Amino acid sequence: MTRLLRRFGIGAALATAALWAGATSAGAQTVSGQVLDQGTNAPLPGVVVILLDASDRAVEQSLTNQSGEYRLSTGGAGTFRVRTLRIGYRPATSEPFALA
Repeated sequence: MTRLLRRFGIGAALATAALWAGATSAGAQTVSGQVLDQGTNAPLPGVVVILLDASDRAVEQSLTNQSGEYRLSTGGAGTFRVRTLRIGYRPATSEPFALA
């Protein structure tokens, strides 16, 4: 299983998300991570996390849980980005990353 770790900022008080990407059965991929407030390092629940493909189309969407954690699935390999949205924070989008 290949894992990929990335960090990106979100919002006015800025939060950080760690993305873990790994292979699952039948060629599907999973991207998971945690969104934290950068100022306090506290987990951010209720953040909309959207997985975008190379054409900026939404592939999967989820909300972070009480611990700020999320898990998104893809249909397989490709180049993706993660976008985060939450009231009170500016939207943020990660740099592109490849899943094999």
